[in-house]
Amino acid sequence: MGNILTTQAKTKRIIRHVIIMGGISLLISQKVLAAALFDHIVQPYVGTQLIYDSNLLRLPKNSLLGTVNSKGSFIEQLKAGLAINWQISQQQLKVDANINQNWFSTFNTLNYTGYNVLAQWDWRLTQKLKGELSYNNSLVLGSFQQMNALINNLRNREIYVANGAYEILPDWFLRAGFTRDSTSYPARELQINDLVENRIDFGFRYANPLENMVGFHVTLTDGKYSNRAESSILDNAYTRVDYNLEGVWNYSVKTRIRGQIGYTSQTFEHIKSRNFSDIIATGDILWQATRKSSLYLEFWRDISAADNLTASFQLNQGVRLTPAWTWSETPMIQVELPISYEQQSSLGALDFGNTSIPLQQANNSMIQLNLNYTPIPNVKMTAFALYEERRSNNPLQSYQHQSVGLTMNVSF
Repeated sequence: MGNILTTQAKTKRIIRHVIIMGGISLLISQKVLAAALFDHIVQPYVGTQLIYDSNLLRLPKNSLLGTVNSKGSFIEQLKAGLAINWQISQQQLKVDANINQNWFSTFNTLNYTGYNVLAQWDWRLTQKLKGELSYNNSLVLGSFQQMNALINNLRNREIYVANGAYEILPDWFLRAGFTRDSTSYPARELQINDLVENRIDFGFRYANPLENMVGFHVTLTDGKYSNRAESSILDNAYTRVDYNLEGVWNYSVKTRIRGQIGYTSQTFEHIKSRNFSDIIATGDILWQATRKSSLYLEFWRDISAADNLTASFQLNQGVRLTPAWTWSETPMIQVELPISYEQQSSLGALDFGNTSIPLQQANNSMIQLNLNYTPIPNVKMTAFALYEERRSNNPLQSYQHQSVGLTMNVSF
């Protein structure tokens, strides 16, 4: 009986490969028609990746899952998609849609078919009035960093965006927009986290011909957990207000500085002890040291709801440094070395929380080596190796993991 089931599983996998490769062949066959009708604005593409992750579920040291004697898994992905970029007078239409099949050698219950669909219209009515309408729908497997368990962590995210900007004075713009962001989980045990956010954003921005920019905007958010009752100890609804000052400064042809600093305040509808507020900030500096070398520095300070029984929110503070070197331009060979460090702190002890359980504190360190190879413009390959360590005052949240992988993308 076991052999029959194994044979059936292999047959299904072969059929999936045939379907995907058949779809790829169909996309390739459309290239001639695309070139004739749209002057090469329709571009099919395919991709594949093979990754080995030594600790896929981010389990603590010396821990195994049930009868499974390995924490590691190979992850294989095949992807096929279609990209469209269509300019019609002052209007621009963009579509990028792909489907991907993912297989896990150890935890094969996680095998899934994912997708990502993006449709965007960059509209312009006059020289002074322009904006964007877009729709994005994706299905991906989420991270296991906070879960540390074998749970089908698929996430379906659907985003609608409508925004516009009007030039009131030369280089000065008033802008406003609306976003509906919906996240749902197919797995029943995670559906308590299904969330819909409606966001209204408005403000002003100054942007000059040198691409320097300064702006201020306010974001009003209304959030609702659709599968939580009003009496839930996690609460089921909230409002949030964000005030942000942003800027971009092209200091020289070699140096660009970007930053955003603001204040966020979140108020829950029923359990007021979960309310939180704090300063938030992000920024980055890009320094093109030479024609073939660059240095990219990023930093962030962010807060979000903790969604547990001990703290009201989590503060994340981190920094990432990415040196890059281009060894060859034709064909392009580039090396990147991202190095990051992040502190994660649970804050805001709850009135009804268990005071015997300390608020969680954790540090994440990561280093990665990327080798990018572009033999011709429509073929891109990346080989990478990664090491990550998380140290927490909760031993069940501490882990190490290493990953190596190879990805390849081809467009037609």
